[in-house]
Amino acid sequence: MVKKLTPLKIVNTKKHSAHKASKALSPMKKTGKPSSLKLVIKGIKLQRMANLAETGLAPGVSKELVRKRVDWAKRMTAAAKKTAMAARAIRVKADKTLTSKAGAKQSFVGTGLDEHVPTRMLRDPTHWGGITKSEAEDVFSSRSRTADLAWVNAHGSSEPVGGHTPAIKSKLVGGTLGAITTEHGTRDTTREKAVETTLKDHASPSRFKDVAIMGSLATIKHMVSPSTEFHTVKGDVAALSTPRHSALTGNADLRQAPHFDNFVDHIQEGRERLKWETGAQMMSDSRLQHLVPPTMKAVLQHTGNEPLQAMDVFRTHQGNLPSGHTVNTHTRTDTEDLTTRSLHDMASTTVTTGTRRRALSDARMLPPVKPTNARG
Repeated sequence: MVKKLTPLKIVNTKKHSAHKASKALSPMKKTGKPSSLKLVIKGIKLQRMANLAETGLAPGVSKELVRKRVDWAKRMTAAAKKTAMAARAIRVKADKTLTSKAGAKQSFVGTGLDEHVPTRMLRDPTHWGGITKSEAEDVFSSRSRTADLAWVNAHGSSEPVGGHTPAIKSKLVGGTLGAITTEHGTRDTTREKAVETTLKDHASPSRFKDVAIMGSLATIKHMVSPSTEFHTVKGDVAALSTPRHSALTGNADLRQAPHFDNFVDHIQEGRERLKWETGAQMMSDSRLQHLVPPTMKAVLQHTGNEPLQAMDVFRTHQGNLPSGHTVNTHTRTDTEDLTTRSLHDMASTTVTTGTRRRALSDARMLPPVKPTNARG
């Protein structure tokens, strides 16, 4: 017998302020430890990539993203015949200020934004016929800071970790010199295939929205490793004969355990934030909400689908979650192959079978304190 999935009630409201969200949290015990979290269900605020993606970036990066997004949306929705765009019209320049967060430190190398939807696809207007202005804004905005994208390479590699420039560097210099990008090409190609599979599914009622979300899901799976996987190569990094650095942690040598741990905290914060933000977008659509994993869904419901508030709640209570809610502890990503099924297909199959397709994995442990150069 097929298990019937009851859709959530979706409301477009901004009533759930941080103050109201904080009132819903359980009080602190006299010991100073958080009491058990009592989850409640609130209305679901609609979330869009265009609004989430620019939040917390360095001011210069955010402004350039918005400016280029406006131009791209106008070009892709224009009635007149469209021509291919130059890559420079798509890419956002790097900035040595990494975040809008108070107390953030400039890095020795700047970080730009990596497009979750491939640049070659964004340049080509033939992919975007019929796209609306809001869909165009979401597709263009589906991005991560390049410094946040780092991964563990295949066992036996001479480089234990790699990343998108400038996530991992062997030299304290700007630009691409010394960047360790092992596996970038194969990972990026797999991500592109996942996006393309979803883009080609014309059965979806919101194909372009699905593309923006799939870009993020494939980035989470292929372009950044979870902290549990990084810790499996901590000794290998320590044994390297020359220093390793990261834009997120500046001059620190990652071969030293405290600096490696700090680096991993930064990467984990960025990866999990993208997961919570993507989950919130899926919660905003009754067609996709059943793909959101249970613990993440419950906390997003509890905060009215505010992903940053949800992260704060989870961070406080991650060691003391209610019965039936768990933290994801898999060593490596445990989502399914995203290249063979479109997002719409996974959503439809989830409803018809009653078994959730694993497009997004559940919440993992967050650093106890938000790292210095995390997004604001």
